[in-house]
Amino acid sequence: PDAATVRQITGYTGTDKDLDAAWCSAFRPDQQVLDLLATQPERLRYGVFTNNGPLEEEALTRLYPEAFGIFADRFFCHRLAANKPDSAVYHQVAGLLAVAPDSIRFVDDSADNVDAARRCGWTAAQYRQLSDLAGLIGG
Repeated sequence: PDAATVRQITGYTGTDKDLDAAWCSAFRPDQQVLDLLATQPERLRYGVFTNNGPLEEEALTRLYPEAFGIFADRFFCHRLAANKPDSAVYHQVAGLLAVAPDSIRFVDDSADNVDAARRCGWTAAQYRQLSDLAGLIGG
């Protein structure tokens, strides 16, 4: 939901800044991940692919511009055909990227999302620790 919807549903009357902080409190950039991505060859293109909605898209990209700045592509499912793990959204993202599915490297903390990506031809790994990501991208 967007901020207006959250306010309507919850009756929240605080400031926008406080709403952002409360709604997005579970999200913090992982500096180790950002450092790892920064050491990779420039030929790699990074993207965000998340089920998060419009409030998170607006707030997180504003609150953490340095973290989101490295991602050339940002796929928030509220703008797409479906949410992960629906195969339609993986096919849609591959089409928007204009690349073959087998050229996509995908990491997610959800085993269901990883399994769905693999069924769509993506190379995928479940993220539990930094080495899971490093192994996927070759870092």
